[in-house]
Amino acid sequence: MPRQSLIIIALLILSSPASYGQAGACADEIARYCSSVPRGGGRVRACLKKHEADLSAGCKQQIGAASKRIDACRADIEKHCTNSQPGPGALRACLLEHRDELSRDCKALITADEKPANPS
Repeated sequence: MPRQSLIIIALLILSSPASYGQAGACADEIARYCSSVPRGGGRVRACLKKHEADLSAGCKQQIGAASKRIDACRADIEKHCTNSQPGPGALRACLLEHRDELSRDCKALITADEKPANPS
């Protein structure tokens, strides 16, 4: 597989909490528009993109946050995770494994997901 294709797939895997097994704000849209789409390789994200005009504000916000992760982690993925196997959470696990070697911005975004919510 060409390196560029692998990087694109990796970025799509990283891009959304839905890829970690949590559909989050896009759960309804995934069920409505993408239920027959096989998981992995960015296929669900591509499906959501096709239905962008129909997505809720929350889902659009989740996808926007994913874009920040992509921008912040692109170089780190290329450097550390090009050999990661596709699958739910695999790329994130690779980045966490290399957390001490990540760029500041990528590390902040990846490790922010690990922090518990502040109790009210």
